[in-house]
Amino acid sequence: MPLGEECYIQLFLPLDLEVQFKFVVAEGIFHPKGNSPQLSTSDLNILPPSGNELRQSILFFGCNKATTIGNNPDGSAEISAITSQKAKMDSGPFSLSIFKDEDRT
Repeated sequence: MPLGEECYIQLFLPLDLEVQFKFVVAEGIFHPKGNSPQLSTSDLNILPPSGNELRQSILFFGCNKATTIGNNPDGSAEISAITSQKAKMDSGPFSLSIFKDEDRT
């Protein structure tokens, strides 16, 4: 099913990375409404681990640019700042879910 305009994006972050949400620079499907690509902390709903999901996540409004949705949606999000582990190793998984409403139904 093609991705339509106006959605909520939930980005799940690995447990082994320390994340400080100062801002997110978003493009494509992640781009906020308006001209600025920057999501501030007031645009982000930071969700703690809960239930079966042990990872922290952020929920924000997206899918605002018609040219980046449809059958082949694309985009990028740069989070400021993520701190890596002290040892050289792979991190846990990042994942993404897209919902039509803020209640994530």
